[in-house]
Amino acid sequence: MKKILIIALSVLTLSGCKFIDFVLHPDQYQKSSRVRVTEYVYDTIKVANKDGNVTTAVAGLPNKKVVLSEIGQSFTIKKGEIVEFVFNIDVTDATLEITTDLETNDITFKLVQKDTAKVYLTSKCQTVKRYQVGTVPAVEVSPNLKPEQIISTPLFDNNCQMIGYEIRYGSEERGCKKEAGEALKRFVECTKYGLRPTNPQQKKRPCVNELLGLPCK
Repeated sequence: MKKILIIALSVLTLSGCKFIDFVLHPDQYQKSSRVRVTEYVYDTIKVANKDGNVTTAVAGLPNKKVVLSEIGQSFTIKKGEIVEFVFNIDVTDATLEITTDLETNDITFKLVQKDTAKVYLTSKCQTVKRYQVGTVPAVEVSPNLKPEQIISTPLFDNNCQMIGYEIRYGSEERGCKKEAGEALKRFVECTKYGLRPTNPQQKKRPCVNELLGLPCK
């Protein structure tokens, strides 16, 4: 019995006053959990579909206002349309996937999970852009398509900083030269002349422009 008492007193002594206070006042303590820090973008941007290309240099009033706040939501802009997008998303978890219909030049914007969402390819030369991702996304091809190369091209901004990936079903040599043009040209330029390092002290808050592959204002 003396040994048990000595051990108990030793534990209390080693644990300090905080342990004793917990034993005497357990109702004042709550179980702690790890805090999850998120980075939210809540911003508005005006976007136009100019012959199948995304542009923010827009003159005129938007035709529609679209709010994207949940993964899986998507909206398609017809050729010539101007749309005001409102984003309310956690950029540590979500990003935009941008796909242009090769026949109609319609552009679809879809919110996807940044690290796990697959890219679905359903036609030859189809091109899908994913921005603000650190790894090449998994790809799934429609079973009725003829075999083609799946091309993954890193995307770079005007400062040759990598900002995402472009996934395409079909190579430049096999008829997808037009679709490969801009991304391939920038890739060659940036890898030839070298990447320009960023200043780690210039860390900025995320902005909606980055979801479209554009620099923050």
